Amino acid sequence: MNKSVARGIALALLSATSFYAAADAHLIRVGFNPGPYKEQFEKGVAPIY
Repeated sequence: MNKSVARGIALALLSATSFYAAADAHLIRVGFNPGPYKEQFEKGVAPIY
């Protein structure tokens, strides 16, 4: 694979990733296993506007 093709693929992937990240700029996803920490987090955190 020549360098220009590799650079084109890398640029396309970076562009797609940055577009996706910009779309979800106000969305934070946090995951926990079921248990007391999950319940405490759900009860104690409210959206910040």
